[in-house]
Amino acid sequence: MKISKIVYKRITELLKEKGTNINKFCREHQMPTTSIYSIGDGKSSSPSLKLIIRFCDALDISLYEFFDYEPFKNRDYDQEK
Repeated sequence: MKISKIVYKRITELLKEKGTNINKFCREHQMPTTSIYSIGDGKSSSPSLKLIIRFCDALDISLYEFFDYEPFKNRDYDQEK
């Protein structure tokens, strides 16, 4: 699986756990929804660490918590070029 798809899946799972969705979350935290949707639809093949940090800060989780996820642990991702 591509890294961007895993990141997008992780984002949506975390948002679901918090009882929100991409649109609501982005509106509340002044983030453009396109930043996240472009990861999911493959337009952004390598999500920036800056975006992931901003997302984690808004959810009040650490980067460790974000990447503490089986597909990352098991290296279930393809290298993207």
